[in-house]
Amino acid sequence: MFCHARETWVRPRSGSLSSHGEVDSVPSFLAPGQVHGTFDDRRYVVYQSEPTLHLGESPDVYPLYDSLIATLKQEIGVYRDLHTSYISEKDILSRSSLDELYENNSKKETYILKARILGEVRDKTVKKIAGSLDLGEDPDLSTLISYSDDGRRGSLMECQSELRALLVDISDLNKQNRALLDSSLFYVQRAIDFIGHIVSPGSGYARTGRLAVRNINGRVVHREG
Repeated sequence: MFCHARETWVRPRSGSLSSHGEVDSVPSFLAPGQVHGTFDDRRYVVYQSEPTLHLGESPDVYPLYDSLIATLKQEIGVYRDLHTSYISEKDILSRSSLDELYENNSKKETYILKARILGEVRDKTVKKIAGSLDLGEDPDLSTLISYSDDGRRGSLMECQSELRALLVDISDLNKQNRALLDSSLFYVQRAIDFIGHIVSPGSGYARTGRLAVRNINGRVVHREG
């Protein structure tokens, strides 16, 4: 099977983005690309092959591709919610509101669980597509895009670009929040150490329970008689 490389520029739709789980990197499934600009104006260059075999020669794969697109769109919705929770977390950490932090963490755990379930559904669909098209094990999204028909290719590329943008932003926010939390813990520990230094020397007793005898050096400055 012969194929040639094509460079495709993809620009995601603009719009606002609406644990213990953490997003630290972009899954390899989404295929790495070069990032340009900010989240609202981000482009990816995706190198993909154009095989001689197309979806038209395997119509039984159509429903599987449709299922994959539907799952990817659901993942985008969940990651938008997770993105919002990370933004909220940053604000909550700056205010040191413990109750709000617990509530936000609960939401994050729910979103992470949903994302994990959708990821498993997506993986099963990808394996079915790979088996039908003889693509080997665990093909990435760019490979699947290259084998899709024109009608589905646009939707898949849009999902790919939007998911990558979301996950890159979530990963960045997670690192920022972690640094903010570490900073907060540092000052808390300093306060604890300070309190400890006040309380410990104030005790007039040794470890044996007897009154501590302190060694005080000095000289007599006045004597009567």
